[in-house]
Amino acid sequence: MGRSPLRLVRFTQGLKDSPGSHRGRVAGHGGSRPLTLEDAAQLARALPEVTEGVRHGNRTWFTAGKAFAWERPLSKADVRRLGGQPPPKGPLLAVLVANLEEKEVLLLDPPPGFFDIEHFRGYPAVLLELEVVSRRNLKAAIAEAWRVCAPARFSLPAPGRPPAR
Repeated sequence: MGRSPLRLVRFTQGLKDSPGSHRGRVAGHGGSRPLTLEDAAQLARALPEVTEGVRHGNRTWFTAGKAFAWERPLSKADVRRLGGQPPPKGPLLAVLVANLEEKEVLLLDPPPGFFDIEHFRGYPAVLLELEVVSRRNLKAAIAEAWRVCAPARFSLPAPGRPPAR
C-alpha cells in the first residue's frame, strides 16, 4: 500500500532553500565544503538497522534487506540522453520515494539538486546532486527513502491518527 500524496507534501514542505542560502554546503573547520558521499553515508548509517554494502559496484545502504539509497554515477548512455545539457558535476545519490505519484509531485517543483533521468522513468527514485542539495534536504530525502523500506515496527502513524499500541 503506497503513501498518500499528503505524505509527500509533508516531506517536501520547507525543502526549498531560501535565496542566498548555502545550498550543498556544510559547516566545517575553516569554512564550508560541498556535501560528499561520506556525508550521505553518515546520515544513512545513523538510521535504525541500516547496513552498507556494494551493489553494481556502488555504495548502497539497506534496511530490511532492501536498498533505499545508493551511489549512482551517470553512465555514458545517461549522459547521451541528457542531450545538450551538461551532466551534473560531483557525486550523485539515488534515493527511493514511496511511489510514482509521490515522485511526480516532488519533481513538479524539485528542491535544488533533485532531478530525474530517463533510466529512472517509471521507477520510484530520484537523483540528488550532492554538491547542490542542502544538508537538510539530503537528510530528509534519505530518511524518507529509509521509511519506504523500513520494517513495519518503525512505521509512522498516518497523519491525524494516534500511534498504535
